Amino acid sequence: MSKVLAVEPALWTFATVRGIEPTNNHAERMLWPAVMWRKQSLGSHSVRGCRFVERMMTAVQTLKLRGRSVMDYLEQAVHALRCGRSPPPLSA
Repeated sequence: MSKVLAVEPALWTFATVRGIEPTNNHAERMLWPAVMWRKQSLGSHSVRGCRFVERMMTAVQTLKLRGRSVMDYLEQAVHALRCGRSPPPLSA
């Protein structure tokens, strides 16, 4: 119980700060594509596969939120890899 009391002020932020939603619906909507991928593909069976999926899902959702083309980004990232450069930032 003491752990809940330690964060009690944060539990009521939505009531005092305009624009903060009282639910986690936005976060759940962002995770939904990953959940559906795992359900339809039966998941990944290796550590490398899990790492690939989590990175791709993160990149795709970030790019979509920023209104950027996923295919354009992937094309630039592969081109950078082949040229020995760092991939473009997701935040640009």
